[in-house]
Amino acid sequence: IKQKLQQAINKATLDNPTLPLMIARLQVKGIEVRTGFTRTGKSKGISYCIDEQAFSGTNLGAAYTFNGLQKHRGVDFKPERDSEPIKKLISNPNLALEMFLHHQQQQNDLKRQKEKSKGIER
Repeated sequence: IKQKLQQAINKATLDNPTLPLMIARLQVKGIEVRTGFTRTGKSKGISYCIDEQAFSGTNLGAAYTFNGLQKHRGVDFKPERDSEPIKKLISNPNLALEMFLHHQQQQNDLKRQKEKSKGIER
């Protein structure tokens, strides 16, 4: 299970997503994510739960801790931008699918724009 979880996190972070997007991707796959913040906005850590088994980021390895996701997996986290969306996702995992689909739509739109601009250049 631990390996399955690590692989899911690796896949969810391939394109250097924002932390809320990474969390949404994991939630869509049935993985519960929890994070905690101090009153000053500092992270208390991150943990994951799959098949009713919970793992702290530390338990999974350095790359899966709150700081490790940013340092080793390239996850983009800006407290002022991401803290609220993260709180919303964790308190209401149903938002994950909405966020996930919205991001996919944005990516598809960008792809189409690039294809159109290539067609113009020819």
